[in-house]
Amino acid sequence: MIYLARHGQTVFNAEGRMQGHLDSSLTALGQAQARAMGDLLAGLIETPAGWRLISSPLGRAQATARTIAARVGLTPEIDHRLIEVSFGEWDGRLRADLRAEFPEAFGAAD
Repeated sequence: MIYLARHGQTVFNAEGRMQGHLDSSLTALGQAQARAMGDLLAGLIETPAGWRLISSPLGRAQATARTIAARVGLTPEIDHRLIEVSFGEWDGRLRADLRAEFPEAFGAAD
């Protein structure tokens, strides 16, 4: 069985910024989301033996993984292959600004 979890909400998420390789801290909501994921997984995993928790090297993913790990009884591992894609010059920019500047780059649902 494999469970996939996304990091909790970050300051950049709340602001509508592209994160890419940049990092921003988890918000209070993001911390609560990480605790909730940990509680859910703790209920699904009877014993941590045989399980691994692997995280991106980005701080937001590691913070989420540490919170989950504490609730499940695991030690998080880092795998650099899991790092989020970079958006290059767009990293850190507001999505609304980019959408106005480059409307063709964004779909109708975005």
